[in-house]
Amino acid sequence: MRRFDPGSDLFKKSFTSEYMMVYNPTSYYYGSTPSTFYVQLSDRGLHSDTSKVYIVDFIMNYNHSPIDDPVTREEAGYRFLVPLYVELRINKAVVFNLETTTYSLEDSYEMYPAITFRKWYSSVNNPDIRKTVYDRRIGWGSSPYSLTDIYNKYKAIELGGNGWLFELYKQTYLYIRYGTTIAVPTPFDTNWLNIHDNYLLYVENNVANDYNIVVETKEYSGRIYPTSIRFHENAFSSIVFF
Repeated sequence: MRRFDPGSDLFKKSFTSEYMMVYNPTSYYYGSTPSTFYVQLSDRGLHSDTSKVYIVDFIMNYNHSPIDDPVTREEAGYRFLVPLYVELRINKAVVFNLETTTYSLEDSYEMYPAITFRKWYSSVNNPDIRKTVYDRRIGWGSSPYSLTDIYNKYKAIELGGNGWLFELYKQTYLYIRYGTTIAVPTPFDTNWLNIHDNYLLYVENNVANDYNIVVETKEYSGRIYPTSIRFHENAFSSIVFF
């Protein structure tokens, strides 16, 4: 079946569909969704031909989280709300506190799109997708990660990567400017016309520094493992959003 061909669109769509079944985007703990065509099996060793288990990396966003307003806060049900104003979306999120059952504005990049990974147990009727410990075959390096390896893996296609860093940058830009990564700016949007040059300035032309990337980590059994990749707000500092 083509659903098990990791290079096919059907594989990517199947993961997205099953992710939405498992991680109900309107439930408190989730709200995240994959970017359908940015799903991949980075190494054949991350899947056994005799099973339906895969470890995939993908671009994740929070497009199902609504814009913050008094009505939305009253209805609750979401872990994150999108800040109403552009200047707040640059480095803050509206977060629900389970103890106080209220929302508050907090310093956070959590709403930024991210490259992350999950273990996927594929099933038409009963799929399971869960967080898992980082495997070096995902390609982020070791000890606990390598920015050079991350850059080389996701850099521009013409430079030998898969182009995901620019897609992540573009989606982050759209989130900051419009509050969603699926907004379609007009060709005459000045900021949009400058985004590629800005990306080159802050990422592709700065291979000797940290690329303005934030790699989030988590400790497990006494060791530190990477969990997700996001851009830092500094990567957008030359763009005038307001």
